[in-house]
Amino acid sequence: MAITPLKLTFEEFCQLPESVLPHELIDGELRMPAAPNLRHQDIKGNTYRTLWQHVRGRDLGRVWMAPVDVVLDQARPLVLQPDLAFVARERLQIARDKIYGAPDLVVEILSPSGGLFDRTEKAAFYAQCGVREYWLVDPDAETVEVRRLEPHGFETVGVFRRAETLRSIILPDFRLPVDEIFAA
Repeated sequence: MAITPLKLTFEEFCQLPESVLPHELIDGELRMPAAPNLRHQDIKGNTYRTLWQHVRGRDLGRVWMAPVDVVLDQARPLVLQPDLAFVARERLQIARDKIYGAPDLVVEILSPSGGLFDRTEKAAFYAQCGVREYWLVDPDAETVEVRRLEPHGFETVGVFRRAETLRSIILPDFRLPVDEIFAA
């Protein structure tokens, strides 16, 4: 049985009832992947906690955890839900009922069904719209790839493994031991 994709305008997307289930709008096509597995949730919580404490303790901006709509292009329409999004204090005006524009940092935790999409198409969307830093967390390899936005797109500046400490480009004094991300 073929499933016909549901096409929506940005306005129609905004009329959907609130939900904790993931859903994104890509070129008007509604995508609703299955809820993340428990390991994914643990990794997201571990990463969020440390990032949130750092950002909040220094009044650097705000960090949000999925589900949160990031409206990259209303006309296209393109709305994504990264696992984590950071918006710097001086740009907080883009955060209203949703985030309207590119966050400064986006974190995606790879899943078996969506990993290729996150590494390629989603990365391209984030780069085109101006996300300055992009982390790809791989639960299977237990690595975090940190990418920095360059004029030609994202460039990998480091792949951090267990026993190493992740460093951010846009948060220069931020340090996160990779072991903490993958702790059970």
